[in-house]
Amino acid sequence: MIIFRNKILIAYIILFTFYRIGLTSELFYLGIISLVIFSIIGNNYKIKMESFLLILTKYTTFAILISIFFLKVDILFYKQLLKEMVLILLPFIISNVFIMGRNNEQRNKILNLLFVSHLVIYVLEMYMKGQLFSMSFLQIDDISNSDYESESSLAFVFGLFFIYYITIDTEIKYKKIFIVLSIILVLLSGKRIVLIGSLISILFYYLYPKKLVKLIPALAVIANVLYVYFIYSFSNGDYDDIIYNLLGVNSNQISMGRQYVYESYFQKYPISITPYGLGNAVVFLQINSFKLHNLHSDIIKYSSEYGMFIFSAYYYLTYNVLKKDKLLLGILLYNNILMLSDNVSVYVFYLILMYLILIIVNKSNEP
Repeated sequence: MIIFRNKILIAYIILFTFYRIGLTSELFYLGIISLVIFSIIGNNYKIKMESFLLILTKYTTFAILISIFFLKVDILFYKQLLKEMVLILLPFIISNVFIMGRNNEQRNKILNLLFVSHLVIYVLEMYMKGQLFSMSFLQIDDISNSDYESESSLAFVFGLFFIYYITIDTEIKYKKIFIVLSIILVLLSGKRIVLIGSLISILFYYLYPKKLVKLIPALAVIANVLYVYFIYSFSNGDYDDIIYNLLGVNSNQISMGRQYVYESYFQKYPISITPYGLGNAVVFLQINSFKLHNLHSDIIKYSSEYGMFIFSAYYYLTYNVLKKDKLLLGILLYNNILMLSDNVSVYVFYLILMYLILIIVNKSNEP
Protein backbone atom coordinates (compact mmCIF):
# COMPACT_ATOMS: atom_id res chain seq x y z
CA MET A 1 0.00 0.00 0.00
CA ILE A 2 2.83 2.42 0.87
CA ILE A 3 4.42 1.82 -2.55
CA PHE A 4 1.05 2.52 -4.21
CA ARG A 5 0.64 5.77 -2.26
CA ASN A 6 4.18 6.80 -3.21
CA LYS A 7 3.23 6.36 -6.85
CA ILE A 8 0.15 8.54 -6.34
CA LEU A 9 2.33 11.21 -4.74
CA ILE A 10 4.90 11.15 -7.54
CA ALA A 11 2.14 11.16 -10.14
CA TYR A 12 0.66 14.25 -8.50
CA ILE A 13 4.02 16.08 -8.50
CA ILE A 14 4.56 15.28 -12.20
CA LEU A 15 1.00 16.34 -13.04
CA PHE A 16 1.35 19.59 -11.10
CA THR A 17 4.69 20.35 -12.78
CA PHE A 18 3.14 20.04 -16.25
CA TYR A 19 0.19 22.17 -15.13
CA ARG A 20 2.43 25.01 -13.99
CA ILE A 21 4.38 25.05 -17.24
CA GLY A 22 1.50 24.84 -19.68
CA LEU A 23 -1.01 22.02 -19.09
CA THR A 24 -4.58 23.35 -19.20
CA SER A 25 -6.50 23.63 -15.94
CA GLU A 26 -9.18 21.28 -17.29
CA LEU A 27 -6.63 18.51 -17.87
CA PHE A 28 -5.03 19.18 -14.49
CA TYR A 29 -8.37 18.87 -12.69
CA LEU A 30 -9.17 15.74 -14.68
CA GLY A 31 -5.81 14.33 -13.61
CA ILE A 32 -6.56 15.10 -9.94
CA ILE A 33 -9.94 13.38 -10.22
CA SER A 34 -8.24 10.37 -11.79
CA LEU A 35 -5.69 10.21 -8.96
CA VAL A 36 -8.50 10.29 -6.38
CA ILE A 37 -10.34 7.48 -8.19
CA PHE A 38 -7.15 5.38 -8.42
CA SER A 39 -6.48 6.08 -4.73
CA ILE A 40 -9.92 4.88 -3.70
CA ILE A 41 -9.66 1.73 -5.85
CA GLY A 42 -6.06 1.07 -4.76
CA ASN A 43 -7.05 1.29 -1.11
CA ASN A 44 -9.86 -1.24 -1.60
CA TYR A 45 -12.43 1.56 -1.53
CA LYS A 46 -11.43 2.47 2.01
CA ILE A 47 -10.07 5.96 2.68
CA LYS A 48 -9.72 6.48 6.40
CA MET A 49 -9.73 10.22 6.96
CA GLU A 50 -8.37 11.96 10.01
CA SER A 51 -11.24 12.69 12.41
CA PHE A 52 -10.87 16.48 12.37
CA LEU A 53 -10.50 16.52 8.57
CA LEU A 54 -13.61 14.38 8.22
CA ILE A 55 -15.50 16.88 10.38
CA LEU A 56 -14.29 19.78 8.20
CA THR A 57 -15.31 17.83 5.08
CA LYS A 58 -18.79 17.30 6.51
CA TYR A 59 -19.13 21.00 7.39
CA THR A 60 -18.03 22.02 3.90
CA THR A 61 -20.32 19.50 2.18
CA PHE A 62 -23.28 20.61 4.29
CA ALA A 63 -22.68 24.28 3.44
CA ILE A 64 -22.47 23.44 -0.27
CA LEU A 65 -25.63 21.27 -0.24
CA ILE A 66 -27.68 23.92 1.54
CA SER A 67 -26.55 26.56 -0.96
CA ILE A 68 -27.68 24.37 -3.89
CA PHE A 69 -31.35 24.81 -2.97
CA PHE A 70 -31.02 28.57 -3.48
CA LEU A 71 -29.13 28.46 -6.77
CA LYS A 72 -30.81 29.73 -9.92
CA VAL A 73 -32.21 27.01 -12.17
CA ASP A 74 -29.81 27.62 -15.05
CA ILE A 75 -27.28 25.35 -16.76
CA LEU A 76 -24.48 27.93 -16.36
CA PHE A 77 -24.95 28.03 -12.61
CA TYR A 78 -25.13 24.24 -12.27
CA LYS A 79 -21.99 23.74 -14.37
CA GLN A 80 -20.07 26.17 -12.18
CA LEU A 81 -21.54 24.60 -9.05
CA LEU A 82 -20.33 21.14 -10.07
CA LYS A 83 -16.86 22.44 -10.93
CA GLU A 84 -16.41 24.32 -7.66
CA MET A 85 -17.87 21.51 -5.56
CA VAL A 86 -15.36 19.03 -7.00
CA LEU A 87 -12.41 21.42 -6.61
CA ILE A 88 -13.31 22.19 -2.99
CA LEU A 89 -13.87 18.59 -1.87
CA LEU A 90 -11.13 16.69 -3.77
CA PRO A 91 -8.20 18.13 -1.74
CA PHE A 92 -9.65 16.66 1.46
CA ILE A 93 -9.25 13.16 0.00
CA ILE A 94 -5.96 13.44 -1.89
CA SER A 95 -4.09 15.09 1.01
CA ASN A 96 -5.21 12.28 3.28
CA VAL A 97 -4.11 9.61 0.80
CA PHE A 98 -0.56 11.00 0.64
CA ILE A 99 0.17 10.21 4.28
CA MET A 100 -2.12 7.31 5.20
CA GLY A 101 -0.29 4.66 7.22
CA ARG A 102 2.93 6.67 7.61
CA ASN A 103 4.85 7.66 10.72
CA ASN A 104 5.97 11.18 11.66
CA GLU A 105 9.37 10.86 9.98
CA GLN A 106 7.82 9.62 6.73
CA ARG A 107 5.21 12.38 6.79
CA ASN A 108 7.88 15.06 7.14
CA LYS A 109 9.90 13.51 4.32
CA ILE A 110 6.83 13.79 2.10
CA LEU A 111 6.42 17.43 3.06
CA ASN A 112 10.11 18.11 2.38
CA LEU A 113 9.76 16.44 -1.03
CA LEU A 114 6.78 18.66 -1.82
CA PHE A 115 8.71 21.75 -0.73
CA VAL A 116 11.63 20.92 -2.99
CA SER A 117 9.19 20.10 -5.81
CA HIS A 118 7.46 23.47 -5.49
CA LEU A 119 10.85 25.19 -5.40
CA VAL A 120 11.93 23.46 -8.63
CA ILE A 121 8.58 24.26 -10.27
CA TYR A 122 8.96 27.92 -9.31
CA VAL A 123 12.44 28.01 -10.85
CA LEU A 124 11.02 26.45 -14.03
CA GLU A 125 8.30 29.10 -14.13
CA MET A 126 10.82 31.91 -13.78
CA TYR A 127 13.02 30.36 -16.47
CA MET A 128 10.08 30.16 -18.88
CA LYS A 129 9.18 33.80 -18.11
CA GLY A 130 12.78 34.84 -18.75
CA GLN A 131 13.20 36.03 -15.16
CA LEU A 132 15.50 33.38 -13.76
CA PHE A 133 18.71 35.34 -14.31
CA SER A 134 17.18 38.77 -13.87
CA MET A 135 17.83 40.69 -10.66
CA SER A 136 15.12 43.31 -11.25
CA PHE A 137 12.64 41.39 -9.13
CA LEU A 138 14.78 42.07 -6.05
CA GLN A 139 13.66 45.70 -5.97
CA ILE A 140 11.48 46.32 -2.92
CA ASP A 141 9.45 49.07 -4.61
CA ASP A 142 8.14 46.55 -7.12
CA ILE A 143 6.40 44.43 -4.49
CA SER A 144 5.02 47.52 -2.78
CA ASN A 145 3.33 48.44 -6.06
CA SER A 146 2.12 44.93 -6.95
CA ASP A 147 4.35 45.04 -10.01
CA TYR A 148 6.55 42.07 -9.31
CA GLU A 149 8.06 40.22 -12.25
CA SER A 150 8.66 37.08 -10.20
CA GLU A 151 5.13 37.04 -8.74
CA SER A 152 3.52 33.62 -8.61
CA SER A 153 0.49 31.98 -7.04
CA LEU A 154 2.97 29.48 -5.59
CA ALA A 155 3.52 32.20 -2.99
CA PHE A 156 0.46 30.84 -1.15
CA VAL A 157 2.14 27.47 -0.53
CA PHE A 158 5.52 29.04 0.26
CA GLY A 159 3.77 30.92 3.06
CA LEU A 160 2.50 27.62 4.44
CA PHE A 161 5.98 26.10 4.33
CA PHE A 162 7.44 29.19 6.02
CA ILE A 163 4.93 28.97 8.89
CA TYR A 164 5.39 25.23 9.30
CA TYR A 165 9.17 25.07 9.28
CA ILE A 166 9.66 28.04 11.60
CA THR A 167 7.14 26.88 14.23
CA ILE A 168 7.11 23.07 14.24
CA ASP A 169 8.99 21.45 17.13
CA THR A 170 9.66 18.18 15.29
CA GLU A 171 13.27 17.45 14.31
CA ILE A 172 13.53 17.84 10.54
CA LYS A 173 16.66 17.28 8.48
CA TYR A 174 17.86 20.50 6.80
CA LYS A 175 15.18 22.43 8.71
CA LYS A 176 17.23 25.66 8.91
CA ILE A 177 17.89 25.53 5.17
CA PHE A 178 14.19 25.05 4.49
CA ILE A 179 13.34 28.02 6.73
CA VAL A 180 15.76 30.31 4.88
CA LEU A 181 14.60 29.10 1.46
CA SER A 182 10.93 29.47 2.36
CA ILE A 183 11.49 33.07 3.52
CA ILE A 184 13.32 33.89 0.28
CA LEU A 185 10.58 32.28 -1.80
CA VAL A 186 7.83 34.19 0.05
CA LEU A 187 9.64 37.44 -0.76
CA LEU A 188 10.46 36.57 -4.36
CA SER A 189 7.01 35.25 -5.28
CA GLY A 190 5.67 38.71 -4.59
CA LYS A 191 2.30 38.32 -2.85
CA ARG A 192 2.08 40.97 -0.14
CA ILE A 193 -0.89 39.28 1.53
CA VAL A 194 1.21 36.09 1.89
CA LEU A 195 4.00 37.96 3.67
CA ILE A 196 1.50 39.73 5.94
CA GLY A 197 -0.50 36.57 6.61
CA SER A 198 2.50 34.38 7.39
CA LEU A 199 4.02 36.95 9.77
CA ILE A 200 0.71 37.42 11.62
CA SER A 201 0.29 33.64 11.83
CA ILE A 202 3.78 33.20 13.30
CA LEU A 203 3.21 36.05 15.78
CA PHE A 204 -0.08 34.43 16.78
CA TYR A 205 1.75 31.15 17.38
CA TYR A 206 4.37 32.70 19.69
CA LEU A 207 1.94 35.08 21.42
CA TYR A 208 -0.80 32.47 21.68
CA PRO A 209 -3.60 33.92 23.88
CA LYS A 210 -4.47 30.87 25.98
CA LYS A 211 -7.00 32.78 28.07
CA LEU A 212 -8.93 33.79 24.98
CA VAL A 213 -8.88 30.41 23.22
CA LYS A 214 -12.57 29.75 23.93
CA LEU A 215 -13.46 33.11 22.40
CA ILE A 216 -11.40 32.66 19.22
CA PRO A 217 -14.19 31.05 17.13
CA ALA A 218 -16.63 33.85 17.99
CA LEU A 219 -13.97 36.55 17.45
CA ALA A 220 -13.11 35.04 14.05
CA VAL A 221 -16.76 35.15 12.97
CA ILE A 222 -17.17 38.75 14.16
CA ALA A 223 -14.00 39.82 12.31
CA ASN A 224 -15.09 38.17 9.07
CA VAL A 225 -18.63 39.56 9.23
CA LEU A 226 -17.29 43.06 9.93
CA TYR A 227 -14.97 42.70 6.92
CA VAL A 228 -17.93 41.83 4.69
CA TYR A 229 -19.81 44.93 5.83
CA PHE A 230 -16.67 47.04 5.43
CA ILE A 231 -16.27 45.93 1.79
CA TYR A 232 -19.99 46.52 1.25
CA SER A 233 -19.72 50.13 2.49
CA PHE A 234 -16.45 50.55 0.56
CA SER A 235 -18.18 49.43 -2.65
CA ASN A 236 -20.91 52.03 -2.02
CA GLY A 237 -18.29 54.79 -1.95
CA ASP A 238 -18.54 55.56 1.77
CA TYR A 239 -14.78 56.05 2.03
CA ASP A 240 -14.13 57.74 -1.33
CA ASP A 241 -13.43 61.19 0.12
CA ILE A 242 -11.16 59.87 2.86
CA ILE A 243 -9.13 57.76 0.42
CA TYR A 244 -8.80 60.58 -2.10
CA ASN A 245 -7.76 63.13 0.55
CA LEU A 246 -5.15 60.79 2.01
CA LEU A 247 -3.76 59.15 -1.13
CA GLY A 248 -4.80 61.36 -4.04
CA VAL A 249 -6.41 58.47 -5.96
CA ASN A 250 -9.95 57.18 -6.13
CA SER A 251 -11.21 54.02 -4.43
CA ASN A 252 -11.47 52.04 -7.66
CA GLN A 253 -7.83 52.77 -8.51
CA ILE A 254 -6.49 51.76 -5.12
CA SER A 255 -8.52 48.54 -5.22
CA MET A 256 -7.31 47.79 -8.77
CA GLY A 257 -10.81 48.00 -10.20
CA ARG A 258 -12.47 45.87 -7.56
CA GLN A 259 -14.66 48.63 -6.09
CA TYR A 260 -16.72 48.80 -9.29
CA VAL A 261 -16.95 44.99 -9.42
CA TYR A 262 -18.11 44.77 -5.79
CA GLU A 263 -20.56 47.63 -6.29
CA SER A 264 -22.10 45.85 -9.29
CA TYR A 265 -22.20 42.52 -7.47
CA PHE A 266 -23.79 43.89 -4.29
CA GLN A 267 -26.40 45.76 -6.33
CA LYS A 268 -27.48 42.45 -7.82
CA TYR A 269 -26.82 40.31 -4.74
CA PRO A 270 -26.96 42.37 -1.53
CA ILE A 271 -25.81 40.96 1.79
CA SER A 272 -28.29 38.28 2.80
CA ILE A 273 -28.85 35.71 5.54
CA THR A 274 -29.92 33.17 2.92
CA PRO A 275 -27.53 31.78 0.24
CA TYR A 276 -27.34 32.71 -3.42
CA GLY A 277 -25.70 29.37 -4.22
CA LEU A 278 -22.16 28.12 -4.77
CA GLY A 279 -20.70 29.34 -8.06
CA ASN A 280 -23.05 32.31 -8.26
CA ALA A 281 -20.26 34.94 -8.10
CA VAL A 282 -18.22 33.51 -10.97
CA VAL A 283 -21.27 33.17 -13.22
CA PHE A 284 -22.25 36.77 -12.43
CA LEU A 285 -18.83 38.00 -13.58
CA GLN A 286 -19.03 35.87 -16.73
CA ILE A 287 -22.52 37.03 -17.69
CA ASN A 288 -21.59 40.68 -17.21
CA SER A 289 -18.29 40.32 -19.11
CA PHE A 290 -16.02 41.52 -16.31
CA LYS A 291 -12.30 41.07 -16.87
CA LEU A 292 -12.03 39.50 -13.42
CA HIS A 293 -12.81 35.78 -13.32
CA ASN A 294 -13.59 35.83 -9.59
CA LEU A 295 -14.27 38.33 -6.80
CA HIS A 296 -10.68 38.14 -5.50
CA SER A 297 -12.03 37.66 -1.99
CA ASP A 298 -13.21 34.26 -0.82
CA ILE A 299 -14.73 35.92 2.24
CA ILE A 300 -17.01 38.04 0.06
CA LYS A 301 -17.68 35.09 -2.25
CA TYR A 302 -18.74 32.59 0.42
CA SER A 303 -20.58 35.08 2.63
CA SER A 304 -22.78 35.66 -0.42
CA GLU A 305 -22.97 32.15 -1.86
CA TYR A 306 -23.49 30.40 1.49
CA GLY A 307 -25.46 33.26 3.02
CA MET A 308 -24.36 35.08 6.18
CA PHE A 309 -25.93 32.55 8.54
CA ILE A 310 -24.26 29.42 7.11
CA PHE A 311 -21.06 31.40 6.46
CA SER A 312 -20.87 32.47 10.11
CA ALA A 313 -21.76 29.02 11.42
CA TYR A 314 -19.18 27.38 9.14
CA TYR A 315 -16.35 29.62 10.35
CA TYR A 316 -17.35 29.27 13.97
CA LEU A 317 -17.36 25.48 13.75
CA THR A 318 -14.11 25.34 11.77
CA TYR A 319 -12.22 27.49 14.27
CA ASN A 320 -13.80 25.51 17.08
CA VAL A 321 -12.50 22.20 15.67
CA LEU A 322 -8.92 23.49 15.30
CA LYS A 323 -8.66 25.59 18.47
CA LYS A 324 -7.05 22.68 20.36
CA ASP A 325 -3.62 23.50 18.90
CA LYS A 326 -2.00 26.89 18.36
CA LEU A 327 -0.25 25.89 15.13
CA LEU A 328 -3.47 24.49 13.66
CA LEU A 329 -5.13 27.78 14.54
CA GLY A 330 -2.19 29.73 13.13
CA ILE A 331 -2.49 27.98 9.77
CA LEU A 332 -6.25 28.54 9.74
CA LEU A 333 -5.65 32.21 10.53
CA TYR A 334 -3.17 32.44 7.64
CA ASN A 335 -5.75 30.92 5.29
CA ASN A 336 -8.40 33.32 6.57
CA ILE A 337 -6.15 36.32 5.91
CA LEU A 338 -5.47 35.14 2.36
CA MET A 339 -9.20 34.78 1.78
CA LEU A 340 -9.75 38.46 2.56
CA SER A 341 -8.20 39.59 -0.71
CA ASP A 342 -7.60 36.45 -2.77
CA ASN A 343 -9.46 33.50 -4.21
CA VAL A 344 -7.27 30.75 -2.74
CA SER A 345 -10.16 28.28 -2.70
CA VAL A 346 -9.75 27.80 -6.47
CA TYR A 347 -6.13 26.70 -6.07
CA VAL A 348 -6.36 22.94 -5.59
CA PHE A 349 -2.60 22.65 -5.04
CA TYR A 350 -2.81 25.15 -2.16
CA LEU A 351 -5.73 23.37 -0.47
CA ILE A 352 -4.00 19.98 -0.79
CA LEU A 353 -0.88 21.29 0.92
CA MET A 354 -2.81 23.14 3.62
CA TYR A 355 -4.81 20.06 4.58
CA LEU A 356 -1.65 17.95 4.41
CA ILE A 357 0.13 20.26 6.87
CA LEU A 358 -2.91 20.34 9.15
CA ILE A 359 -2.90 16.53 9.25
CA ILE A 360 0.85 16.38 9.93
CA VAL A 361 0.59 18.93 12.75
CA ASN A 362 -2.36 17.11 14.26
CA LYS A 363 -0.55 13.75 14.02
CA SER A 364 2.62 15.16 15.61
CA ASN A 365 0.57 16.03 18.70
CA GLU A 366 -0.58 12.45 19.17
CA PRO A 367 1.29 10.31 21.73
